[in-house]
Amino acid sequence: MQTQASSRSLQGIDLSRDDFKVLELLGQGGFGEVKLVRCIHDNHLYAMKAVQKVLLHERKFVGDDRAPARAKVERDIGVAAREWQCPFIVELFASFQTIDKLYYIFEYCNGGELYSVMQAQPGACFSEASARFYAAEVVLALEHLHTNGVVHRDVRIENMLLASDGHVKLADFGCAKMDLPKSGSTRASHVFEFSNGRTEIFYPPEYIQGEEYGKDLDCWQLGVALVFMLAGELPRAFTPGDEASWPPSLPAGASGQASDLCRRLLALCRSQRLGHPEGASHLRQHDFFCKSAGADFLDKIASKAVPPPELAQPRRTRASRGSRWARPTVAGWTTDGLFRLSRFSFRASTLFRRNKGTSQGARSVRSHRSRISSTFSRFSGQMGKMSSSDSNDCPSN
Repeated sequence: MQTQASSRSLQGIDLSRDDFKVLELLGQGGFGEVKLVRCIHDNHLYAMKAVQKVLLHERKFVGDDRAPARAKVERDIGVAAREWQCPFIVELFASFQTIDKLYYIFEYCNGGELYSVMQAQPGACFSEASARFYAAEVVLALEHLHTNGVVHRDVRIENMLLASDGHVKLADFGCAKMDLPKSGSTRASHVFEFSNGRTEIFYPPEYIQGEEYGKDLDCWQLGVALVFMLAGELPRAFTPGDEASWPPSLPAGASGQASDLCRRLLALCRSQRLGHPEGASHLRQHDFFCKSAGADFLDKIASKAVPPPELAQPRRTRASRGSRWARPTVAGWTTDGLFRLSRFSFRASTLFRRNKGTSQGARSVRSHRSRISSTFSRFSGQMGKMSSSDSNDCPSN
């Protein structure tokens, strides 16, 4: 899917890493890290995701030839999502690259991961009303993706961020797949292990077995996330011969609507899974959203007419670098041999207009406008598996 936005040429515009002042490390993953930064031109906070090219290059040695292409896909989805104007997808403001890194500049979601908020609740889980609210916002985000031929492929609670207003932002498109064929299905290649050893539960049987999959993959993952929200722990992975006891049951206090939704999202047979073949739009009419909260619940969610739940907030801690950040050893590695992604640079037109005439950062924009216009216009992306909880390993196709 080559969108008009993703194909615009922004050649001749330079963006320097020095235009951002690093404040702290937000998280890290298998390919890089995310830092909280302040732009010196508008004085705003952003989340800057930096991906090391050598780590993407090294994936080729383990059979993952698509890793560099997925880095471009994350940028392209970020650009396209600006046209979709979905309030529940993290906003990409810019992207650029240097000789050894790819940079994405995302909005800073200061509410952190939904996972951390969930862990701060009694029993480390959400009430059904809170889980319904967050699941509904993710459904609307997935609707936009699926309508535009995109499969996220990593719909985990760790990739659901909370903005300052308490609403969800689906993030991390490092595993996403664009350009689904008209049939709505494509074939999986190989699956990489997550660092917590729970890969199997995040992917339905057809994906694990290398068979065709589609938009209902995201619906399966949403089902896993919903069970996690309501039970406080991940469900066990399905193993062949376990059909009679699948899917795992919810806690005793869960409603029949919640149990039915999880059962249908986690159906082992694709043709019986809620979301096959059209994706998240199939979830709109389920009783969990309509009967329990009113027929127009999702419409109210879309317009943000429903206030976010008032929940206990987690104790904030600084992220720390782990051993994963040791430079990989690749025989004969030099920066000269690294790839350069074409049409990667991007800058949103609204980047320096958000606080016009009000702040010191805005005054800086006005006073340096001529210099900025000649040196600035490229930018793109944040988040994803850069959280400190999981590796950024993901499917390659």
